[in-house]
Amino acid sequence: MSTSRWYRRASVRRRMRWDLAASDESATRRHGGRPDAVAAVLLGFVGRVAQEYGRGRVGSRLVMSTPQQPELARSRRTASDPSSAKLAARTDLPSEDGDLGPMPEANLPGHHPPEEQDKPSGPPKLPPRHHRFAFRRDPQLALASRVVGVTEDNAFVDVDDERLLIRFGPWQLETPMGNVIGAERTGPYRWWKVVGPPRLSMRDFGITFATTTAEGVCLRFRDPVPAALPRGPLRHKGATVTVEDPDDLVHFVEQTRARRDRESRS
Repeated sequence: MSTSRWYRRASVRRRMRWDLAASDESATRRHGGRPDAVAAVLLGFVGRVAQEYGRGRVGSRLVMSTPQQPELARSRRTASDPSSAKLAARTDLPSEDGDLGPMPEANLPGHHPPEEQDKPSGPPKLPPRHHRFAFRRDPQLALASRVVGVTEDNAFVDVDDERLLIRFGPWQLETPMGNVIGAERTGPYRWWKVVGPPRLSMRDFGITFATTTAEGVCLRFRDPVPAALPRGPLRHKGATVTVEDPDDLVHFVEQTRARRDRESRS
């Protein structure tokens, strides 16, 4: 350590001791000799001195920190350095007469293959759906339906993306899902209109398969379909079923119709 630097640090320490003693004496006179107030003043003074040391203003010189660019800290070279990689990089294409020959067309900037590998050619194909809805059964109406051969095993609504099947004991209704044009919740019903075998509406010739009076789903068809008399001339424009999850059945039918509309437009 040089003599001038040693004297400079010694003068700083001496000045700190004088300032500390002066502040101690003035704090004692100002606060009436209370130890807690004097300690608070001294701690504040020591904190300011430590802060000045941390900033490099007391007894040391200010030193610039390392730059924050990691690549500059590693190579110590910037773009203005003649030996930097950025200046040595070439932006022109190799000539056709060189040793390497012309650049392939597929490697030229802006080239695209005839068919993009990662670009889909159409909408994604969704997996097929299938669900079977059981009938909701009231004890009294279920007993009356059992008399005509309707049980829990042979009463259900089976739907998928292609067809709709309603099974109600010995009665059956089957039609493509493309023939189903709507589904909506209905109910409640009067018990004498739904008890027992399937009921026929004389107003629109719709058929009702019911095992409860609470609620159900009315399915509407574009073309009438047979059910009550499979081999007869009677056809039905709609069918009401009292399934356990009416909202799910309505949602299933609406989703199937929306999917068919998208496929027909694409």
